[in-house]
Amino acid sequence: MNGGDGACAGELGAVFRTVLETMRTMFVWLVDLLLFYTPLGFGKLGESWSVYSFIQAAGYGFISCLGFHMLA
Repeated sequence: MNGGDGACAGELGAVFRTVLETMRTMFVWLVDLLLFYTPLGFGKLGESWSVYSFIQAAGYGFISCLGFHMLA
């Protein structure tokens, strides 16, 4: 099993699993930012937005678009 989504791997297509993996990566990054900037994490949990976060977001967008384009 890969992160809990392997239980339904036989029922779902490869495209859906790829989209699910991509969305999970984005969800984890957004939760990190949310924890840092809200009272939930008190500024001690999560990840702050840094100078390199724009590069990280652009790279994630590029890889996601490339992956979705190759699936189509």
